[in-house]
Amino acid sequence: MRTVECENYSVCQDCYFHIGTGNHSEIDECFEPEKWEKRNDEIADAITREIESVEDTGNANFVIGDESEDQEFSRFTCELCRSDLAGSRYSVSMIIVG
Repeated sequence: MRTVECENYSVCQDCYFHIGTGNHSEIDECFEPEKWEKRNDEIADAITREIESVEDTGNANFVIGDESEDQEFSRFTCELCRSDLAGSRYSVSMIIVG
């Protein structure tokens, strides 16, 4: 019998775009190309780190969460990439199927 678990995260705009589109090219004009590549890699690494942390439990993937839980402004660290820059925080979920 399969089990399904859901872990919720509050993430920055960069991580939110990356999860929603597979990259964060939506904001690439805000960065110089080298900085954009570095930031994109940081987010991809953060996603991989979280997914690998539950590998023994089952297959996992991130999805956009409940927008009613989004925060217009927050000083809390992004729970995915761990950026401490203040700004909007969005709800995303890691779905784990075991």
